[in-house]
Amino acid sequence: MRKASILLHLLLSLLLSASLLQAAQPVQEFTLDNGMQLLVVEDHSSPMFFGAWIAHVGSANERPGITGVTHLIEHMMFKGTKIIGTTDAERDLQLIASQEELKEQMRHLSRDLRWKVRYGEYATLAEAQAADAEYQALKAKFDKLVEAQSETMISNAYDRQFQVHGEIMGNAFTSQDMTAYFHILPANQLEFWMWMESDRLLNPVFREFYSERDVVYEERRMRTENTPTGLHDEAVEAMFWQAHPYSWPIIGWPSDISEITLSQVQEYFQSYYWGRNLSLLLTGDVDADQAYAMAQRYFGRIPEGVDPPALVTLEPEQIGEKRYYGEADVNTQVNIAYHCGGFKHVDGPVLEVISSLLRGDTGRLQRKLVQEDELAVWAAAFYQQQKYAGQFIVLGEVAEGHSAEELETALKAELIRLAEEPVDERELQKVKNNYLVRAYREESSAIAKGFTLINATGNGDWREGERFREKLSAVTPEQIQEVAARTLVANNSLVSVYERPEGMEATSYPEALNSLPAEMQAQTKMAIDQMRSLEDPEALQAMMAELRGALGQVPDEVKPMFEIMLSVGEEQMTKLQSSASGEAE
Repeated sequence: MRKASILLHLLLSLLLSASLLQAAQPVQEFTLDNGMQLLVVEDHSSPMFFGAWIAHVGSANERPGITGVTHLIEHMMFKGTKIIGTTDAERDLQLIASQEELKEQMRHLSRDLRWKVRYGEYATLAEAQAADAEYQALKAKFDKLVEAQSETMISNAYDRQFQVHGEIMGNAFTSQDMTAYFHILPANQLEFWMWMESDRLLNPVFREFYSERDVVYEERRMRTENTPTGLHDEAVEAMFWQAHPYSWPIIGWPSDISEITLSQVQEYFQSYYWGRNLSLLLTGDVDADQAYAMAQRYFGRIPEGVDPPALVTLEPEQIGEKRYYGEADVNTQVNIAYHCGGFKHVDGPVLEVISSLLRGDTGRLQRKLVQEDELAVWAAAFYQQQKYAGQFIVLGEVAEGHSAEELETALKAELIRLAEEPVDERELQKVKNNYLVRAYREESSAIAKGFTLINATGNGDWREGERFREKLSAVTPEQIQEVAARTLVANNSLVSVYERPEGMEATSYPEALNSLPAEMQAQTKMAIDQMRSLEDPEALQAMMAELRGALGQVPDEVKPMFEIMLSVGEEQMTKLQSSASGEAE
C-alpha cells in the first residue's frame, strides 16, 4: 500500500462489506492459457475503467514467525521492477545482494542475542543489538550500502508512471484472504495498465526492503498501537480464534515484522504469485474480446505455476463463553462476537437478514435499546463473512447512568427473542426490500462494481453474488429462529468490554461525528486518531489528497465520513504548520 494511504482501509472496509451482488451488466469470464482468471464487465457510460488483479493469498496463509509477510509484499510491489525505479539495474541488484550478505551475518548474531532477551539480560532485542559492538559494526557497513543504493534509485517511480498517464485513483490492500491491486484510469490507458501490472508480477525488484519494513512497522504503530482500542482489538481477535490463522493481525506481530528477511519474502512470493493463483478484473469502458487478447499478450507471460499450499486448519468448536475486559480512552462499549460460517456457508443469507433486522435507524437494537429503554447511545449488528469462517457481532455504547452489564443483558435478550419468536412477515419483507435497494444502489458505478467483484472473487466465487441475493430473498422466519438458536449462544461467543479508566480525560471528536450511522462512527474515530498522530506535514497532505480524490468516488451516504476526516486533517495541518513556524523563530 502506498505510504499516503493509511486511511484507505476505511473506504475499502465499506465498499468490500457491500452486499454480495454481481453487476447489473453481465460478467464475462475468460481463462488465460496460464490458468489466470479474467472477469470483464463492460460499462460504456464513462470513458474510464477500473482495473484490478487479485492474488489469492492473505494473512491466513502465513505461519508464526512470518506474520505480516503478505502485507509487506503488498508494499514491496510498489518499489518497481528491473526497468522502473533505478538508473542502473545491474548495480542495483549487486547492492541488494551485498546487503543480504551482511544481513545474514546480523541475523546470525541476533539468534544469540534473542536468547539474552529470553533470559532477561535485556528487555528487547533492539536493546541487545544496540549494546553489541559486532552487530553495530555490521550495521554501519549495511547503512553505507543502503546509502550507495539510494544514488541509483528513482523514488516513487512506479506511482509516477500512473500519475502521468491520468490515474484517477490507485492502491492496494491486504486482507486475511486476498491481496488486491487496483487502478482507475482513462479508457485509452488499458494497454499501459496491463503492461505495468504484468511487469511487476514478472520482474519485481524488492528494493529498499529494510527501510520499507520499517515503514510497515510505523504503519502498525499508527493503526494499532496509537489508537484507543487497537491493541485491545488485536488481543480480542487472538482470543476469539483458538486455532485458525485469522487469530494474528494482517499487519503482523511486531517481533515478526522486524525480523522478516528478504529471502523469506521472495520464497513466499514464489509460492503464491503464479498464473493459476491470480484473477484479473476489468469494469468500465472496455471491450471484453479486446481485453482478453491484450491480457493474453501481457499477463499470459506469467508462468502457470503450481497449486499453492492449502489452508487445512479448521476452527474447533468453542465449548465455553470467553470474556475480555480492557481499559481504553472510549466511552463504555460492549461487543459480543459469535463464531459462524463464512463465505458461501448455508447460514450466510440468514445471518445477513438477522443483522439487517437488528441494525440501522429502524432496526430492533436502535428502537429497543436506544430509543425505548435508553440503555445505549448506539447499537449495531454485523455479519462478517470471510473466506474460511465468519463472525456475527452485536455491539453498542452504554448510555450515561447505565452499566456494561445492563447493555450486555439487553443485547443478548434481543438475540434470544430472535430464537424464540418468529419474525413478522411484514418486518422480514421490509428488511429484504431495503437490502436489495441498498445493494442495487451500491452497484451504480463501474468502481463499485469493481470492488464488489474483488470481494466475491477474492473470497472464491464471483457468481456467489447472484446466488446470495436469491437465497436471502427466500429466508423464512423458521430459518431465522433455527440459526439464532444454534449460533447466537453464550458457549459460542466472546464478550469484550472497553471502559475508560477513572480519571482519564476523554478525547474530543467533532460534533458532526454523532450524525453518522453507528457502524461508521468507530471507523471514523480510528481515522481521526491516526491523522492526529501524524507529525509529517507531507505525509498528511498526501493522505488528504487521496481522501479528496476518493470523496468523488464513494457512495453519498459515506461522503459525510470523509468530509469529517478532511476537516480534522486541515486542523492537524494548521497545528503542524504553526509548530514548524514556532521552531523556525
